[in-house]
Amino acid sequence: MIDKNLWRQGKNHKAYLVATIVSGLLCAVTILWQAYLLAHIVYLVFIEGWTLDSLWRDLSLLILAMSVRAMLSWAEEWFSLRLAVLVQQDLRGALVAKIDALGPLALGD
Repeated sequence: MIDKNLWRQGKNHKAYLVATIVSGLLCAVTILWQAYLLAHIVYLVFIEGWTLDSLWRDLSLLILAMSVRAMLSWAEEWFSLRLAVLVQQDLRGALVAKIDALGPLALGD
C-alpha cells in the first residue's frame, strides 16, 4: 500500500493531500460519466438508429465530460506534484538537521 512514514509526511500538508484525493475521486466519477455517455451514444446510433443531427446534445455532453476529465486529471497531477515537492523538502530538511546535530566528528571516516 503506502509507506507509513511517507503517509505521516504527507499528513503535514493536509490541504494538498486532500486536494489530490478529492480530484482523483472526481476524476474517477467523470470517467464513469464519460463511459455512460459513450455507451448511450452507441446505443442510440446502433439500436435506435439516430443520426448525427439528433445526437448534438449527447455529443456535446460527451465533449464536456472529456474536458472536465482532462481538467481534473491535470489538477490531480498538479496537487500530487506539489505535495511530493513539499514532502521532499521536509525530508531533506530533516536529513540536514540530523547531519548538523551529529556534527563533523560523526561524519569523519
